[in-house]
Amino acid sequence: MELFNNDKNIKKIEDLIFNLELDLSRIKSDILKFQFECYENFKKIEDYENKMHELKRSIKYEKIEQILRLYQDC
Repeated sequence: MELFNNDKNIKKIEDLIFNLELDLSRIKSDILKFQFECYENFKKIEDYENKMHELKRSIKYEKIEQILRLYQDC
């Protein structure tokens, strides 16, 4: 009887380990998805910052051109 109980306990432990491994695998997958989403968001922010920088530079050049035209007209 003792042996049978030990076998049942071993089976329960093996099942628990298997389920824990499945859970761990799901958690790893969720972490990878989250990391990818973070990276995508980072790239979007980086693109936005680059566009803002280009716009600012463009506006500065436009202002400089306007000022130059004003001086040339004088």
